[in-house]
Amino acid sequence: IWVYPGISTGGSLRITDAAGNELYQKELSYATPFCWTKTAITAPAGQTLTATIENAQMFELALRDATGALVPITGGDALFDEQSEVPDTISQLNSMYFDEIYHGRTGYEMLHRMTAYETTHPPLGKDFIMLGIAFLE
Repeated sequence: IWVYPGISTGGSLRITDAAGNELYQKELSYATPFCWTKTAITAPAGQTLTATIENAQMFELALRDATGALVPITGGDALFDEQSEVPDTISQLNSMYFDEIYHGRTGYEMLHRMTAYETTHPPLGKDFIMLGIAFLE
């Protein structure tokens, strides 16, 4: 499973099968948004899975088969609406690293009137980042 979370306040993601068995559980930290992560899970093809997200934003989820191909998803519209944008590999080109974690995230938080994560740098640069995010959203 590939996970691309947004801002979380002590949140979690849980994947269960049709019988309610937990296949995957991930704590979504306040410090790790906007970064793809991947974890291997095992589930038979064609099985119904349920994703439960608590106290967090989740921008995208993706499932891949044993060969790495994306698994077609039915349902979960907002969680699986940009499957064509799921990267083949996780890198700095599709996840936030280094200063982006602070400045990009804070620009996003400022735009959405959330409490800012990073407050030690002057705001002008983050204002420009916020404008870029507003333009692209």
